[in-house]
Amino acid sequence: MSYLLALDAPDVFKAAAPVSGNINDHFWQEKNPQTAIPIFHIHGTNDKIVPMSGGGKDNAPPTQEIIDYWVNANGCTTVEKVALTDHTTAYYYRNGENGS
Repeated sequence: MSYLLALDAPDVFKAAAPVSGNINDHFWQEKNPQTAIPIFHIHGTNDKIVPMSGGGKDNAPPTQEIIDYWVNANGCTTVEKVALTDHTTAYYYRNGENGS
């Protein structure tokens, strides 16, 4: 739902923070964002309900495809990979439009 709101109402929602969230393939294929919007995505690599590889009941795209889309849509130019713990890695995509 967070991604759908980011795509459809960026004038209302100034950022989105999906947690283990993907987007239905139908809505993904119809995407047409009008403005850059910051995204904070949290996902577990072992998630069996919403796998990062995509698919599932909504035929969602792979998580990395969604992330890559927003990196490009937001005009981010740098990425920083930080190991927070032995099991947690953060990826920071920076210098995007409108501070995204």
